[in-house]
Amino acid sequence: MQINEKLIPKLKNIDVNTQNISNITGKILWTNPDPTKSITSNTNITLSSSNYDFYEVIYRGSIDPNNNERLSTGRIPKGNSTRIFQTYQSSTGNVAVRDRKITFVDDTTLSVGTGLANDPDNTCIPYYIIGYKTGPFS
Repeated sequence: MQINEKLIPKLKNIDVNTQNISNITGKILWTNPDPTKSITSNTNITLSSSNYDFYEVIYRGSIDPNNNERLSTGRIPKGNSTRIFQTYQSSTGNVAVRDRKITFVDDTTLSVGTGLANDPDNTCIPYYIIGYKTGPFS
């Protein structure tokens, strides 16, 4: 297959990208050693680095084996706390919410709060904490 001859002059005018764009991807700062187990309140998560501008929590709504959904907080600016939550349909057919606060303690420590649900230690279980170094504040 040959390049269309009409495109060659246009391709010659494209500048080489010299800007580092490697920061688009995140780095895993913490991994839950067993995300199928309960997590109690006031459990500290120790991050492997303080070199990030934003963090993201990937979590599971509960440890119920039928709940295989993975959820995400989105990107949280360093220095801020967040909530992880899931809305779901209860066994009675009502809409219910599982909720847990993640508190920013310092650059390498997050604290897991009490889960708000019928079974608080089995709700909103963090899987990964991912850090993003994007440089928006430098």
